[in-house]
Amino acid sequence: MYADWAPQLTALIDACDGPFTPRTLTVLPVGLTWPPTAGVTLLGDAAHLMPPVGMGANMAMLDAAELALALAADRTDPFAAVRAYETAMFERAATAARASAAVMDIVISRDGARNTLDFFQSHDAGLPDRPGPSGGNPDAPLQERSLP
Repeated sequence: MYADWAPQLTALIDACDGPFTPRTLTVLPVGLTWPPTAGVTLLGDAAHLMPPVGMGANMAMLDAAELALALAADRTDPFAAVRAYETAMFERAATAARASAAVMDIVISRDGARNTLDFFQSHDAGLPDRPGPSGGNPDAPLQERSLP
């Protein structure tokens, strides 16, 4: 199964204490919605499970904040507040799920490593230099910095 993988990667698998078990990625269909149900709603992965590309936790926190704001804004009709939350969440989740699926198509492919490198290089090309704790030199030791 891993015959064409680099030896450095197969060495990581060989170093495991037990057998390596590939796992499937379970996602919900892009654009999944459901009819409003009084007294029930979903948020986070329960509402929009998508490939793990770094959006899930942020989406869950935004869901919680938007649901809280919707409920606080309409204290007389919580069902209407939940419907408003769900309408906005469905749109946001579909957009994020499409982006997440596109990233997975890049990463999980026959040329996944090359495609991933190309993706990051093309997206970094238009960004300004962002020196971090190392002062922009990747070989320099990290330096502590205090906030202004």
